[in-house]
Amino acid sequence: MLRACLTLIASTVMLGCQPAPRPAGGQLPAPSKAPPAVPSVQVMPVSSELKASAMNELQTALGSPDRFVRAHAIETAAGSVGPPAFRDIIRGLTDPAPVARFASAMACGDLKLKAAREPLLRLLNDPDTDVRVAVRYALHRLGDTRFSRFLEKSAVDTDAHIRANTVVVLGKLGEASALKILREMTNDPQAQVRLQVAEAMWRLGERSGLEDLVAGTLSAYPDDQMLCIMALATGNDPSIIQHVRTKLVSDYIQIRLTAARAMGVLGSDEGYTIAMTATRAPDPRLRAMAALALGAIRRADSQDALSPLLKDPTPDVRLAAAGAILRLR
Repeated sequence: MLRACLTLIASTVMLGCQPAPRPAGGQLPAPSKAPPAVPSVQVMPVSSELKASAMNELQTALGSPDRFVRAHAIETAAGSVGPPAFRDIIRGLTDPAPVARFASAMACGDLKLKAAREPLLRLLNDPDTDVRVAVRYALHRLGDTRFSRFLEKSAVDTDAHIRANTVVVLGKLGEASALKILREMTNDPQAQVRLQVAEAMWRLGERSGLEDLVAGTLSAYPDDQMLCIMALATGNDPSIIQHVRTKLVSDYIQIRLTAARAMGVLGSDEGYTIAMTATRAPDPRLRAMAALALGAIRRADSQDALSPLLKDPTPDVRLAAAGAILRLR
């Protein structure tokens, strides 16, 4: 079963859903009262050779024997490559692993890939409920709303992960009519579902969703904080940047890196130095998070730090670096 922690497209998807440990002493600089200074942007072209290496790594990941790496590669291709990856994304709809089919269907919906319509229709009765949810999302985005009522049923499924995935889809559809369903889910017994309800409502412009996410950034659980920090950035409202900025000095490096990435999504490079430093972290999860943050910040002068990560021993780090390089401006 696809876990809801893997549906937060490229948030902490590569890092698992375990509680965030405190960094070991001396491995990374301790947070200060203000984020570390950010150097001026060095204007430079992105190396064509480096881009080619990043594309090669992405293609390798798309063919990985690891189903989660393939799923992450599909998400990376959708967010970093554009039209050249459309064929690979659609091909993922026939992947034997539900997690990869789910990622492909979501990507097809995000990108409104018309060529995916027939393959999506063939997945309407997929044996995996999460895939069926994603297929309805993609078809709805393509203008075929005949099957969307299924989401009303999956929103009350007994499996919390299916409810959470449904909430993600309802928020991404961008239709105010979904608020009726979401409001009924604000008291869901599972905390992860409630947080994703808040994100979906914030995507749809509901102020109560924003208030819940801001409160979530103060949670005692680092994973909840990270989810809420990234969710705040999805509302596309620059006024919330102050809530994200405060997390650049969190006691947890994972939270600082998540904030750096969210700031990048919001158009700020204030977390650049945090991310650049973490590319050399001993923990591969931190190196992957650093690459994701640099991909959101998109400064071309980060390519020298990202280049070595393409040879990292951990597949998820290599893939995160490839996606970041392909996003540099």
